[in-house]
Amino acid sequence: MGLNPFRQEGGRAVYNRFVVGQTEFKKLIAANVHLANDIAENVKVGDRVCIWVYGHLSHRKGLIGLKKEGGGFYRMPGLGAGMFWYVVISPVFVGLAGFFVGGLVGMIGGRSGSVFGALVGLAYGVGISWYTAYRLYSAYQEMKAG
Repeated sequence: MGLNPFRQEGGRAVYNRFVVGQTEFKKLIAANVHLANDIAENVKVGDRVCIWVYGHLSHRKGLIGLKKEGGGFYRMPGLGAGMFWYVVISPVFVGLAGFFVGGLVGMIGGRSGSVFGALVGLAYGVGISWYTAYRLYSAYQEMKAG
């Protein structure tokens, strides 16, 4: 495993480069800073590990757990806060942004187009947030089973 120290971006820990075997993740987000600190303190370059990630919205990957060969299991503390974020909070903000962008793009088609575009943007924002909640839940269940 190749691991560069993380940097904090707002309240998140972000790894610029995270390599496990032949797979390289760029801009991997740790579920929380506590998880990133546990990994930084206990995992060394060259350790054999298994990681669990989920797709954060549409483009980034989020790290929710890491298991070291020979012992050591580091994971996000619980699922509740993450699920609340993606089911309740994120749809409001991402849906609102989608509503405005969709409305602006829809203006190309006139008044009825702007309403349709706004609704499509809103649906996308809510849908991508809920889909991310599903991916987080699925990855967490897989991590608990494995």
